[in-house]
Amino acid sequence: MIHIHKTALVPYRSRDMFTLVNDIDAYPRFLPWCKSTTILSQTSSQIVATITMGSVGLEKSFTTTNVIKPDESIEIHLLEGPFSQLQGRWTFQPLGEEGCKISLTMEFEISNQLLRMSLGPIFSKIVNSLVDAFVQRANELYGKS
Repeated sequence: MIHIHKTALVPYRSRDMFTLVNDIDAYPRFLPWCKSTTILSQTSSQIVATITMGSVGLEKSFTTTNVIKPDESIEIHLLEGPFSQLQGRWTFQPLGEEGCKISLTMEFEISNQLLRMSLGPIFSKIVNSLVDAFVQRANELYGKS
């Protein structure tokens, strides 16, 4: 199983960063590996969504249930996809009026040996770059650096 943990201190409110990460429909606009997203169901406390990722001629989809605590956290649980296990957690901790600490913890294991060899390094790279990608997107949208 692969474990990844990333954090960043940003000059944006936790509410703004939560909103950015929770906007799954926007992912294809700024995450180059994200080919498409489909929201299957959504309530105030949960989103079920499918994400199709692609890189170097390999395209795979996975579906997760995201349990939402607005402005605080998003817990990610695998429903289906090429993983035997996938779970993660985004947290958004306020730091004063105009800043926050964002954290992403992700654990995953790919079910098939052949996929593990081809998709494993790609997905590790994706997860390792997620926090930076959302910080960059926040800089573009909110205009601070």
